[in-house]
Amino acid sequence: MSDRPVLDLLLFVLVGCSALLLADLYRDRERWKKRLLKMGLFETNEQPSRSAALRLLLASFAALFTEIMMIRWIGTEVRIFAYFQNLTLIACFLGFGLGCYWAQRRISMLLSAASMAFLVALIEAPGKLMKSSLKGLSATLAFRSDADLWVSPLSAGFPGKETQVLLALAAVLILIALLLPLVVVMLPFGQIVGRYFNAARNPVRAYSLNLLGSVAGIWAFAGLAFVSAPPELWFGVAFVVILLFMPFTSRRWVLGAALLAVSLGLLHFGRNQGGRVFWSPYQKLEVQDEGDENYNVLVNNTGYMYITNLSADYMARHPGLAASVHDFGPYDSPLCFAQKSEKVLIVGAGGGNDAAAALRHGAKEIDAVEIDPVVLWLGKTLHAEHPYASPRVHLILNDARAFLRGAAPRTYDVIVFGLLDSHTQFSDFSNMRPDNYVTRRRVFAPPARCIQTMIPYGYLPSRQLGRDPD
Repeated sequence: MSDRPVLDLLLFVLVGCSALLLADLYRDRERWKKRLLKMGLFETNEQPSRSAALRLLLASFAALFTEIMMIRWIGTEVRIFAYFQNLTLIACFLGFGLGCYWAQRRISMLLSAASMAFLVALIEAPGKLMKSSLKGLSATLAFRSDADLWVSPLSAGFPGKETQVLLALAAVLILIALLLPLVVVMLPFGQIVGRYFNAARNPVRAYSLNLLGSVAGIWAFAGLAFVSAPPELWFGVAFVVILLFMPFTSRRWVLGAALLAVSLGLLHFGRNQGGRVFWSPYQKLEVQDEGDENYNVLVNNTGYMYITNLSADYMARHPGLAASVHDFGPYDSPLCFAQKSEKVLIVGAGGGNDAAAALRHGAKEIDAVEIDPVVLWLGKTLHAEHPYASPRVHLILNDARAFLRGAAPRTYDVIVFGLLDSHTQFSDFSNMRPDNYVTRRRVFAPPARCIQTMIPYGYLPSRQLGRDPD
């Protein structure tokens, strides 16, 4: 069961209301058809009617909402689109542009719904083969692993060149299978907008309506992201808008409703059942219970952080681990280098491991900066030591760079940097300068000290200590 009962209840109510509405529409379809066609909302073979403004507004809303939804969802579920987000954007632009060019051709909203359902089935359908293919898509196209920065290089384990070429060709076919449906999804929205722009007597008014609907679509999706709504709600909104544009015939409505039901079912039940999934305003988080109140947190389907139990009771039951953590632990060892650690700043506080370490070392004031509210919530509810419940810890929900630039001047004994870089941009595909290094150069000037600690499994995190208190 999900840990978000409110969202589950909202999804249940949405699906239930949609089912009741569709049943009523099918039973009294002739009466509803006359009523809704009188409103001018549904597509007919006639030229734009008096309700053109409403249709243009709704089509503009749907186009921007769907575009942003696809960019985020596909970029999360298929890693190569996280590295190259412009691919999704270009495909959506292409579909919308072709739709405007073919504005006078017949509009098929059912084809748009089918393409969206095909994408959901391709990405979310259960089965290890397709999921592993999508996961390794970026590595296959690059002929090397995209995880070299995070773990030991995997390129040596790749097959020979001939096999790599065949795998790359298969990856290209999968990439095309993902991009073409995006074009088709956006095509009808472009046709509707283009048709009403061509027929508009006042182009400025038509453009204003288009702009208003587009901004409304952006803010609607931003609102769903802000409340951490899952993709089921995103796609529910998109499908409902598509259904509103379909010709009001029983067969097409039933097919559209079936596509909606199948897509929502795959989105809800097709996800990995290995852990609980949360969608924050920034990323997808999957929490896997490792036992003994230890949790592995995956971000966008790849490893990111642990919520580690280093409580006194747990250490007493594992004395060997206790000695190793004190001497070599990534959270405790940076504090051992400081002459004192009464005032501590943690940027990128995550699930609370650094805050718990600072509390163990006697810190009296801890400022913990974290941008993701769901990550903070996970730290509050799951961390065995409950560091965020301590009165000595002050939680700051803010971007680390914004906090460093805007905070009032203050002296800290220890400043600990977590992982501040974009997780998806830390790869062989990026030419960006690592933000941890850039921020270090800008924020810390001599005599600041940067202590780097080596920990097992090939990771090399950095812990920065503030100016010498002397």
